[in-house]
Amino acid sequence: MVNLPAHVQETVRYVVVVDEYQDTNPVQEQLIAGLIQCGANLCVVGDDDQTIYQRRASAVNNVLTFTTRHSSAKTVTLSENFRSSRRRWTLHAGWRRASIPRVG
Repeated sequence: MVNLPAHVQETVRYVVVVDEYQDTNPVQEQLIAGLIQCGANLCVVGDDDQTIYQRRASAVNNVLTFTTRHSSAKTVTLSENFRSSRRRWTLHAGWRRASIPRVG
């Protein structure tokens, strides 16, 4: 039988939740927390401007409160949007500010 904490400490260097961390649900967050308790490091990528799956039980607070729950986290902010035109981004940003809580 595998000793899970020992296995994670010996073999897992990063738990990478690539993109869409803002759409994780409570069960996924518990799994991540459990791996961290076993010694795994954590790297997440999320965009609070793309919180779209709240109807599927995602918890936007996972990304909104991340640095509060993980005080040693380093935050890297990508401030330029390479996927949308400036006009579309301006319209979308105005709608987002008026409707959904954000990190910053």
